[in-house]
Amino acid sequence: MLLVAACLRPAITSVGPLLGDIAKDAALGELRQGLLGAIPLVMFAVCSPLAGMAARPKGMEFAVLTALAVLAVGIVVRSVGGGSGLWIGTALAGAAVAVANVLTPALIKRDFAKAALTMAVFTTVLSGFAAIASGTAVPLSDALGGWRPALLSWVLLPVVVGSLWVWRSASVRDKEKSLPAPPRAASIGLLIRSPGAWQVTVFFGLQSATFYTVVTWLPSIEHSFGVDDRMAGVHLLVYQVLGSACGLVIGVLMERTVDQRLAAVGISVPVVVAMLGLAVAPHAALVWVVLAAAGAGAALTVALALVVLRSTTSEETAALSAMAQSVGYLIAALGPLGAGLLADLWGWRAVLFSTAGVAACQSVLALWAGRTTPVGDRTRERCNVGSG
Repeated sequence: MLLVAACLRPAITSVGPLLGDIAKDAALGELRQGLLGAIPLVMFAVCSPLAGMAARPKGMEFAVLTALAVLAVGIVVRSVGGGSGLWIGTALAGAAVAVANVLTPALIKRDFAKAALTMAVFTTVLSGFAAIASGTAVPLSDALGGWRPALLSWVLLPVVVGSLWVWRSASVRDKEKSLPAPPRAASIGLLIRSPGAWQVTVFFGLQSATFYTVVTWLPSIEHSFGVDDRMAGVHLLVYQVLGSACGLVIGVLMERTVDQRLAAVGISVPVVVAMLGLAVAPHAALVWVVLAAAGAGAALTVALALVVLRSTTSEETAALSAMAQSVGYLIAALGPLGAGLLADLWGWRAVLFSTAGVAACQSVLALWAGRTTPVGDRTRERCNVGSG
């Protein structure tokens, strides 16, 4: 499971530090660069509801294996397929990651007793490898002769992990009949009528919007303030490594508490301060990057833990995961895309102020998203009363 986590972000986060080189090679303006950064998130939104369908014929393990194979194909197509391959490969990689994003929390809910702590470790590995991909992107490009071979090098990870996942799939094949099924349309339909599910979903979307806006544009923002590309890449590495460490700590705390509102608010407020600080005092960029890491970098751990903690069965977890990641990543896609448009019109400070506004909304919503009530309880009660 942790090896799968290692595969789910490098294909995305390795792009940001190389975006300037990609833009020069492919003649992309800021708006098209923002679109390139938004494509994986759009694919997350479009493909997340289909994850249950992908898992139904042969089970969740086989669906994850297929996702790893498609991810490898997408990385290759993006790197060697020319101008059109850049867009097609990015879309394929995003679709593959979307399926794995939805099904892995359900597998964790099913297979591990301490689901919240396991989810925290999972997201720590996920964020850690995202950081490694960001931090090594420019050195790899220098060493390998350009952005294309640098991005292509990450194909080794899903190939190796996919080979190992075959062994795991075989080990559970005989037990599949006794395992919970992938999410049914009825389960997702029940959650759509649940206020709690929408609170978790929108919280997921807002934290993803801030995270991916920073991951996609932080090097460009810092470059506009006079920071060189290599140092901007280091700052992005710090942002993600420190964020993953904070995510692990907060995951341990969430496992020990019932009410998650303090954790949800605690990772939201620092992002507001960090974005405003970077806008008004860019000379202290590292300080604001560290503060942002304590919030946005750890937010994915909280968001995914809420998916696990506020659902009651692995089937409901898969359904809530599909809903949260479908709608949530649709919201998130507006982050990088909107940032590119704002930068074209009003500059990077407008991007930072708008990101601070999104994080402020996230801070308020956290008071509801972090509550203890399982998301389906009240909706089920209303349905039972109505049928009675």
